[in-house]
Amino acid sequence: MTEPAIIRSPNAQAPKEFEEFAFLAGDWDCDVRQLMDNGEFIEVKTRLVGTYTLDGYAFQDDMLVPFGFGLGTTFRTYDPIKKRWACRWLEAGRDASVQFTNEWFYGNFIDGEMRLQGPGEDADGAYENRIIFSNITDDSFSWTLSRTYDGGETWAEAIGTLEAKRRR
Repeated sequence: MTEPAIIRSPNAQAPKEFEEFAFLAGDWDCDVRQLMDNGEFIEVKTRLVGTYTLDGYAFQDDMLVPFGFGLGTTFRTYDPIKKRWACRWLEAGRDASVQFTNEWFYGNFIDGEMRLQGPGEDADGAYENRIIFSNITDDSFSWTLSRTYDGGETWAEAIGTLEAKRRR
């Protein structure tokens, strides 16, 4: 496999918020724990590669080893009018995601964490997903997916987790 080119910073003309995903730029080895439809968790190792794209006005991260909800990419861009990030997971070979959502996630970088939320629906009904990137350092970060079916009164915490260590 050809090693991907990684652009570590946004376009110099982009709003300063575009720097908020710079922590994700790079090549990462990840330990993933994901809740499956059958109620059991799987644990796998995967690779994530993140880079600025579209002349530095968007960010894209690719999941390069299929697991759980599959091989795919997340496209991220900041909307300076709405003052929030808009992110969308796209899965290779599918027009609908398994285990995740086919909707947009929206959010902001707050108190050292990237916090995003987005709606979805499964056999249990309508839900809201919450993703938090935390414990961000130059060489690692954590990612947690939680879900609520009751408008945020209760959350199923850590139905997906990812611990990343920088590869290069």
